[in-house]
Amino acid sequence: MLSVIYADSRNQYLQQYYQQTGNYREAYRLQQENMASNDSVRNDRMLSQISEIEMRYRQDTTLLQREIKIKEQQVSIETNNLYNLLWAIGCLLLVACLIFFFWLGRKKRELLTQRYHEQLVRSHIENLRSNVSPHFIFNVLGHELQQFSEHEEVKNQLLRLIHYLRRSLKATNCLVVSLKEELLFVDEYIHLSTLSFGDTFRWSLEVDPTIDTDTFRVPSMIIQIPVENAIKHGLSGLKEAKKLYISVLRETEGIRIRVCDNGRGYIPGQRTDTKGTGTGLKVISQTIYLLNRRNKTAQMTFNIQGNSPAGTEVSIYIPTAYTYTL
Repeated sequence: MLSVIYADSRNQYLQQYYQQTGNYREAYRLQQENMASNDSVRNDRMLSQISEIEMRYRQDTTLLQREIKIKEQQVSIETNNLYNLLWAIGCLLLVACLIFFFWLGRKKRELLTQRYHEQLVRSHIENLRSNVSPHFIFNVLGHELQQFSEHEEVKNQLLRLIHYLRRSLKATNCLVVSLKEELLFVDEYIHLSTLSFGDTFRWSLEVDPTIDTDTFRVPSMIIQIPVENAIKHGLSGLKEAKKLYISVLRETEGIRIRVCDNGRGYIPGQRTDTKGTGTGLKVISQTIYLLNRRNKTAQMTFNIQGNSPAGTEVSIYIPTAYTYTL
């Protein structure tokens, strides 16, 4: 580069010398050489500037691409953070909704339970009020029968009737009784209901000796109602020998109660000669339904089926670990 600059300076001095001495041919020649040299220098400078600009452009492009990539990464991170935030908010809203609906359902159940208990208390008070007069009558009858000395058998039957009616009133006010009380109630009912059957009627009761009937609790009238249906709808009017068998046996984690008869048999929906509304079975099914709602793991069952070779069999399973709270 220095040699080119030196040559240009030398040619300019020589051109001025030839112009002063009148040698215009050599001056013109040197002028042409200077112009060509200047063009070459300018081209080199231009190429150098272009190379420098291209290098800077590449550097700027690389930096810009890096910045764009960094920006894209930042946008991606911010987008992911936004998605995570929205997902977390959605989960919190879902949990809040679940908690709210659970709380609402619980409040509804508590309200229904409270209403049911209020109805139960009102019914209990009404039963107590309605029982005042019958208890007064029973007391008067009992006192008069104690003075009745003739016909001892009739007197005993009437006393048994009064005892049974007292137990019936008590049963209407109790949701749960001991197994012993229920069996005594059934025994009195059978004796009073089968007086007209005479010698054609036989019945038996089998109780597992390992069952503590004093402490084991059962729903009130859970055995009496099937026995009543067996006598009233199955055995009543039957000409041949009438048989009734009741068993209370221990089973896995509970007891199994069976009431079997050899009567006409039970067919759902079929009307019989004896008048009946099915109220007893409705009471049992509704009671079991309400109690089973509180006992999720241990469930009470009640089944009716044909008894071979004839009649009806009622099977009741009551778990040992059973809660009688509504």
